Amino acid sequence: MQLKIILNTFIFSLILFTITCCNGKLKNEDISDVREIYIIKSLDTKKEYNDTNTLTIVEFYLDYNILLVDSLKDIYYHKKRFYCLYGRDSFVRLPYFRNLQPEYFKKSKIVEEVINLILRDSIRPKRVYIACNQDTIVDERYFQMKKLFIKNNIAVSTRKLTEEESIVLNSILNKKEYKPENINWKRTLGVPEINVFNKKLEIVNEH
Repeated sequence: MQLKIILNTFIFSLILFTITCCNGKLKNEDISDVREIYIIKSLDTKKEYNDTNTLTIVEFYLDYNILLVDSLKDIYYHKKRFYCLYGRDSFVRLPYFRNLQPEYFKKSKIVEEVINLILRDSIRPKRVYIACNQDTIVDERYFQMKKLFIKNNIAVSTRKLTEEESIVLNSILNKKEYKPENINWKRTLGVPEINVFNKKLEIVNEH
């Protein structure tokens, strides 16, 4: 009799455990289904040259670059900057140095303000970049902006913050002087020599 009671108790506990686990799984799946997620894919590092042996250049900056940092309430953005490069450009998996400056970076607290600013521009961009500090994006502002841009016939590309953007933004947030000549650049191509920094770097065009 006692063995039967123990057996029944074990079976009941097993059924209860199974039901609890299933319910927990369903709840987690419901949450993930509701939450929008975008994953930034890396560039194809295996592709070197195309069939005609021409060099492939990846441009990281387009007309507007909108920076979303998940720990910041403010949205930062800057326009494309053109910097005169010397010599032959090589295959690029990393961004070229563009001499971004703290004064180029503007900020806004709301998505609508950024969207309206771009839509009112005398030259409306055909594409914008939304750059994030994480490769897995769950920031609602990203999805809100993306939908509004597409609705207004502006294409959207997504990437991670470049090293240059990150360092300039960090100097802005910490209110420190930005001195690119003193930085050990690790993920940026075409950084000028120190003696070039001592002269004024020329921006050949600002769009």
